[in-house]
Amino acid sequence: MATEIDLTRPNEGRMIDYWLGGTHNFEIDRLAAERFASYLPPVVQEVKEERKQLVRVVSYMVKEKGLRHFLDFGSGLPTCGNTHETALAIEPTVKVIYSDIDRVTVAYGQQILRGSPHVRYLWCDAADVRTVLQSQDLAELFGGERRVGIVFMGLGHILPDEDLTEALHTLYEWAGEGSHLLYTDTSGETWYTEPILIAAGKVAAQSGLKKYYHRTKEELLRHLSPWKLTEHGVADNSQWGLAEDEITPGLLLGYGMVLYK
Repeated sequence: MATEIDLTRPNEGRMIDYWLGGTHNFEIDRLAAERFASYLPPVVQEVKEERKQLVRVVSYMVKEKGLRHFLDFGSGLPTCGNTHETALAIEPTVKVIYSDIDRVTVAYGQQILRGSPHVRYLWCDAADVRTVLQSQDLAELFGGERRVGIVFMGLGHILPDEDLTEALHTLYEWAGEGSHLLYTDTSGETWYTEPILIAAGKVAAQSGLKKYYHRTKEELLRHLSPWKLTEHGVADNSQWGLAEDEITPGLLLGYGMVLYK
């Protein structure tokens, strides 16, 4: 496995871990995170708000929709209030399968989750979600259950159109009726019009991060079809599930939404 780990490039998941106050990151990730945040200061707070949004959505899926099985793609590290911590605190029978493309993150995640019988961590490129859907781990842990909660956070903007459509359609075809999908990514016209975001995008490219694909709200909804939006609609940034008086205007960094089958 070690030969497949590239520590010459920063990893977005480990950068997020650093911004959340985690300890599973490397110097190259911290340097890239600090540089990116120097050009785009709101990003650190937005990452923290996005984790709060994840807690709200997972709680909604468990409490209000009765979901007990979760698939989390591009998961990052299973710490700092991630999916299984939130779900199991509400319902101890919940089962979660995490996955990530970064093998260091997967290895760390597996170590952190050692001894947790309801949670597993797999390697998977989110462009090919079948790696998880066809895995023996899913068959063993879920026992054929397909009414699931799916977390697809912060992934769409690193997937080209064809890969994004394929992943979302494959998940829809596999999932059972009543399944719900949390989708967030870094998108919006502002990434092409706001000087601060244009500069941040250049810094990301110079730091060796993957190319970003920023889409309009309408473009995202076309990719997400036939998933249907819940009554909450599409939220700017990480404000899904907030009361009207809690929503604050600000620079548009991306969108968040929950959809269902």
